[in-house]
Amino acid sequence: MLISLDRPNGAGKSTLIKHLSKSLKKDGLNFIITKEPTESEIGQLIRNLHNEIHGLSLACLIAADRYHHIKTVIEPNLKARKIVISDRYFVSSLVYQVLDNVNISFIQQINSHIIKPNLNIIVYCDSNNIKQRLLLRNKITRFEKDFEPETELKLFEKASKYLSSINQSVLEIDNSDNIPIHDNISKIRDEINKFINFNNENK
Repeated sequence: MLISLDRPNGAGKSTLIKHLSKSLKKDGLNFIITKEPTESEIGQLIRNLHNEIHGLSLACLIAADRYHHIKTVIEPNLKARKIVISDRYFVSSLVYQVLDNVNISFIQQINSHIIKPNLNIIVYCDSNNIKQRLLLRNKITRFEKDFEPETELKLFEKASKYLSSINQSVLEIDNSDNIPIHDNISKIRDEINKFINFNNENK
C-alpha cells in the first residue's frame, strides 16, 4: 500500500507521522516512512537550491527526484509487501509548482508515469495555527515567505477535488490545535485497515 501525506508548511506533519508510526508499530504492521525531496543527490540538490531554482526547472527536478524515489525506495518496498508512507508526493507538486507559476497541465504531464497512491492524505490546519508555528522556525523557505497559508490551503483543496474527480482515494485531515491527534490517527488507521481487509478478502 502506498500512502501519500501532503500538507501546507507548518501544518504539524511531524507530530502526526510520529503518532501514526507508533500506531502501526503497536499493531505489528510492516511499514516504511520516506519523504520528498529524498536524500538522494537529486533531492539534496533540491534542498540546497530550491530558493534559487524556480518554475519549470524546479518542477522537472522534483519530478526526476520522484521517479528516482519510486525506482529505489517505493517499488522495492511495495514488492516486499510493506506499507509505504511518503511524506510529500504528487499533491505537493499540484500546490507548490502552481505557486511557482508552472501550468498544471505540465505538472500532470511530467508526473504521468508515477505510481498512484492507494490513499492520498491531505492535511489541513487553521491558518492562524500555521502562522504561529512558522514564527517559531529559525529558517523558512521562499514559499513560506512569499505566500500566505490561506493561498496554500486553497490550492490543497483544489488538488483534493482534482484527485477525487479522477477516482483517487482522498482522506482529508484537520490537524488544527483544537483537534485531538488521536482522532486523526484513528481516521487514517480506519482507511489502512479497509485496504488491508479488502486485499485479504480478495486473495
